[in-house]
Amino acid sequence: MSIVLLRGPKRPNGMYRDQCEIDRLLLVQLIIRARRAGRRIAVRNLASDKAMIAAIEEQQVPQVEAILLDTGACVRDRRILQALQACRLPYVEIRPSHLTDARLCEPEGIENRIALVRGVQSQAYVLALSIALEHLTRDAGLVPRDAMAS
Repeated sequence: MSIVLLRGPKRPNGMYRDQCEIDRLLLVQLIIRARRAGRRIAVRNLASDKAMIAAIEEQQVPQVEAILLDTGACVRDRRILQALQACRLPYVEIRPSHLTDARLCEPEGIENRIALVRGVQSQAYVLALSIALEHLTRDAGLVPRDAMAS
């Protein structure tokens, strides 16, 4: 089973070439954390809102259990929210801490969002993955390896 991290463009109009790739050390940390919980993590960098919507729709397969979502510059795109609602997979939304518009924080009618995480990339991604793993193991009735007593 796996968790997919979907990363949108950091600038509007699909200027993907300006987006920084995910830091290698951060990626290794995410992979290790997911493996400890018996899961895999996949990272997809997306160039536009249309690519983000298509990627969300593609995740509706039995192997995918949850989505970590960093919409980037597509944060205000209602079509992405509609795709997430139709997808029904649990997801953790990741936003930079400088976005403070309350209307963006709590969209109505989206029941499958587990949490909204704000912060800098590395901290937010690790926290989002931890929240998703806890949610998945709790729903499966399992105890995460990190929570076991020594």
